[in-house]
Amino acid sequence: MLDYLKNRLNPIRNVDPKQLNAMLCAIDNQFGEKWLKSGNGNPVRLLWRRKDPLATNELFLLGDAILRGQAVNQKWVQEKVRIIKSGDSNNRQGALFELLALSMFTRQGVKIMPAPKDNPGYDVTVILPSERNMRISLKKYGLSAHYSSLKNKCADVENHIITKLKERAVNAAVITVFTNKYLNGQDWTALEKELATIIEKFATSRRLTTTKSDNYELSINHLAEGKHPFSPEYLSYVVRFFSPYHQNENKNLLDKFEDAFVNFENNAGLPQPECRGLVFIRIPETASFNLCKSWADEYFRNSEKLGLDAAIIYQASVVTTTESKSGIQHSIALAKRPEFDEWCQQRSADAPAISLQVLVGNCSSEPAYLSIGDGENNIPLGERYVYQSGCRVVNVTFDKNVGSITTIRNLGPGITCHAVIEVPGGKLPLQGNFPPTNYLLLL
Repeated sequence: MLDYLKNRLNPIRNVDPKQLNAMLCAIDNQFGEKWLKSGNGNPVRLLWRRKDPLATNELFLLGDAILRGQAVNQKWVQEKVRIIKSGDSNNRQGALFELLALSMFTRQGVKIMPAPKDNPGYDVTVILPSERNMRISLKKYGLSAHYSSLKNKCADVENHIITKLKERAVNAAVITVFTNKYLNGQDWTALEKELATIIEKFATSRRLTTTKSDNYELSINHLAEGKHPFSPEYLSYVVRFFSPYHQNENKNLLDKFEDAFVNFENNAGLPQPECRGLVFIRIPETASFNLCKSWADEYFRNSEKLGLDAAIIYQASVVTTTESKSGIQHSIALAKRPEFDEWCQQRSADAPAISLQVLVGNCSSEPAYLSIGDGENNIPLGERYVYQSGCRVVNVTFDKNVGSITTIRNLGPGITCHAVIEVPGGKLPLQGNFPPTNYLLLL
């Protein structure tokens, strides 16, 4: 077997490298080396080319899903791979989610039976060791158009900020934008002008500079140095945007929930004693996990239909701890009818109806906690869109007697740390192998 881990950053140290290699080999065997290394745009190809830890983790999840799926239904896996390799983005994302989501259910004695093609009610039947089964509808909801638009605008404004900082010879700064509403086109134009103004003031005073309007609060300050000073040749900066959700953000998602539930109720048929209906919904990281769970609980309390018994609310996101350690968090919650509990209790205790497993990351019944702070004093942000980007470039002087030590790392979502080493005869830039973004491409 080829060493697929060679030249790839591997963050998993407690798993046999042979097992991890087998997962990457499964991807190679299913998709083909030629396909993986050619073309652009497909998320599997993008991850295969990247060598950073986040890309490796996502590939492990995909390879593990392929191996688990092959053990229960090889033809079903091959069909999903065929769709993933196709050019249609929506179908590709759906097939990826089906493959990854159902791998969480697979364990010894479990069988997967795909529904007939274009089946309107559910996607697959999971047959449990006790020969009871669950009809499962799989739904993935990605980032909303509102958040995608805001991210694009923030990226444009970030470029504007970088230009202004360089023009005014500001070498290290942190800029924070708190908006009081979801901004429209004219608001963004005014914001750019105000940012140019406070950067000008900061360049003159070199002190904390703030401004406030009806729509936003802006601040610019020195970026705190650590052990090593910032490099004078490179810009070090952090830009943060915090925006309230668009007024329709939660409503649009809950409308999709209701559509998914009603579609199952109307098309999947009434449950039989040995069969129960379930919807597995992947919500975007911007969604309110607790609100979605509460809404689903209320639906099951009030709905008189009996075709659907439970819903799994699933949210995957990249999180960074206060110790700057990054990883994938899988937040999972179950909303259900009382009848589903009764059905579960009738089964043997050693073969639970739902026993989800993930190879990479941590599982939690709580959503990722969003806060801003310095590691000691953290402020909870609640339900907000967040955009964060920046880099720190430190200057390290080489000492021929004791050497030099510095850390090149990912400091948090969107923020990286690089170094310039001063060696005899010149300077040596060192840049880490970091993910281009902290957004998951497969999940």
